[in-house]
Amino acid sequence: MMRFTIDTKLFRKPVLKIGLFVYLALTIFEGYLSRGVFGSLLKYYGLALLLFWLLTTIKDGRHVRFGKTVTALILWLLVCLFSLIWAPGYYWGQYYALAIGNMVLIMLMVDNIDWDSNDLEWFLFFYKVSAMIFAVLMIQNADLYHDKGIRYTLNVGDKEIDPNELAGLLIPGLLASLHSLLSRRNRTLLRTMLDLVIIALVTIAILMGGSRGGMLGLTVGGGAYILAWVFKEKGGRVVIRFVLIGLLLFILSALVIPQVDDSLIRRVMPENLLVDQGSGRLEIWERAFQIWKKNPIFGIGLGGFISLTGKAVHNTYLLILTDTGIIGFTFWFAAVSFTFVQAWRNGDDFDISLLLSMLVIIFFLDAYQKKYMWNVFFLSLVSIKRFSLSFRGVMLSNYSV
Repeated sequence: MMRFTIDTKLFRKPVLKIGLFVYLALTIFEGYLSRGVFGSLLKYYGLALLLFWLLTTIKDGRHVRFGKTVTALILWLLVCLFSLIWAPGYYWGQYYALAIGNMVLIMLMVDNIDWDSNDLEWFLFFYKVSAMIFAVLMIQNADLYHDKGIRYTLNVGDKEIDPNELAGLLIPGLLASLHSLLSRRNRTLLRTMLDLVIIALVTIAILMGGSRGGMLGLTVGGGAYILAWVFKEKGGRVVIRFVLIGLLLFILSALVIPQVDDSLIRRVMPENLLVDQGSGRLEIWERAFQIWKKNPIFGIGLGGFISLTGKAVHNTYLLILTDTGIIGFTFWFAAVSFTFVQAWRNGDDFDISLLLSMLVIIFFLDAYQKKYMWNVFFLSLVSIKRFSLSFRGVMLSNYSV
């Protein structure tokens, strides 16, 4: 009989790893946590984890490693800091610099911890359960975003999350459940039912938010994972897998569509993107592009666009180009590319699906300080490290033989 293999002896793991499991799961709820001088309470929690990691690293005499992704992120951070010299406004520049610096340090810590497959399973389990809890609360409360219109969010006190952002935060949880559902490893009826429920609930929540970028990101990431899963087989088994996917989509449609207003279903259809020009994004993109053309190499400085216009760009690629120029964009995109190439070399379809969905979502959103970008970097680094640890284990085993 197959059994559920996630290690139930969680508390035998190192304290730092348990702390990071919890940290990643809480990022979905960060917008509702009380805020201090430097941001939410989650940021203080992250700083405490960083301090703990630094002290243990010094105590154990370990060297800090700088992988390609983290090195590129550090170089991007340095460009951001340097660009503050000519940035037109101080507030937004320093705000973004602190946020980016905090997350780059988190990535450095993650990249210096040895992760195995069981650790990744724990991360994904914590994250998808957190996504499920958020989805249940959102569906149950059905709070209108800004108390008007047709889009929903979760309102706690006087705090709410932009529906586009919550889609970006929830999608990794849905993809984690899809990965678990289609995996041959450790499949049980209980696990299958849990993953189906999470996929259905999170899909309902995303549709209630009416995020077209979110649905497009989910379609690209989920579609890529499903196609990779189907074509891992050959011959007649490919047909069988296509039939299974069709059955899965039929079941999900039956569960999801009756729970969502028709107006929200119509809103996320691709043809409606052209009707309102992406909620005015095209005009903003044109303005950002014109600003970048005047400062193509170094940009106008971190936080420059929002300081000049009072508006977000709603496109991370164009935002980085405008604020930090080709130089800053090159380092940031190098970090993305290194991560993607390593996932591809590892044959890690789940990691690739995460990256693809994130890259689509940030085409419609700004992500300097947002966890829907950094969470994917986080999980990708963990996934890459577990492949590296597994490879080292195989090499040592062969050497000993």
